[in-house]
Amino acid sequence: MDLFIVTGGSKGLGEQVCLKALQQGHQVVNLSRSRPSFKSPNFKHITADFSRGLGTIQKIEAVLENLDLASFKHIHLINNAALINPVGSLVDLDLSEMNTHLVTNLISPVLLSQVCARLAAEEKKSLTIFNIGSGAAFRPISGWSMYCSSKAG
Repeated sequence: MDLFIVTGGSKGLGEQVCLKALQQGHQVVNLSRSRPSFKSPNFKHITADFSRGLGTIQKIEAVLENLDLASFKHIHLINNAALINPVGSLVDLDLSEMNTHLVTNLISPVLLSQVCARLAAEEKKSLTIFNIGSGAAFRPISGWSMYCSSKAG
């Protein structure tokens, strides 16, 4: 059995990743602001707001450190959670919203990746990190400067 750690697994693509991993008999830890509607004995939800950055990552780290990682063959981290807003002309964007966006889309996934890499190394487990991207990382979209740049990052 593998362990899947999925950010933003309460809806959309993240939810589908959770469901597919569960169907294949794996353990899933979902990290998202809202709890998905499905239940399974192999599913654990941790409420996580990635816009809070380091504080959220430290909370997640404490929970992951208490998991029995020895029972898993492989660990998969799927960094899926992201914000699109703020949208608009760069000169008009609110600095606080820009900060929230970058912490959610760029900084938190990097910090969580480091936590998972360290835990996997300590347990001598292989780790695969999937950073869910977007075509917006490769082609500019008017008004989406924050999203395009954070996904490129």
